[in-house]
Amino acid sequence: GEEPPAPSADDTAAFMVYRLLANGAGGIDWAGLPLLCGWLGVTDVEGLMQRLVAIRMHAPKRKG
Repeated sequence: GEEPPAPSADDTAAFMVYRLLANGAGGIDWAGLPLLCGWLGVTDVEGLMQRLVAIRMHAPKRKG
């Protein structure tokens, strides 16, 4: 099969933000998003939010 494309810098940042904002119950703590955007220098907040939702929807559900 084909190799998947390499993640972009924006994709890598989205995975980092997702790990930092994940609340442990399968959700995202959106209140911390402005702080992390400032810390990481994110300028495309809408693009980041789209990536976070895609990651959230793709992440496997936890049992228990």
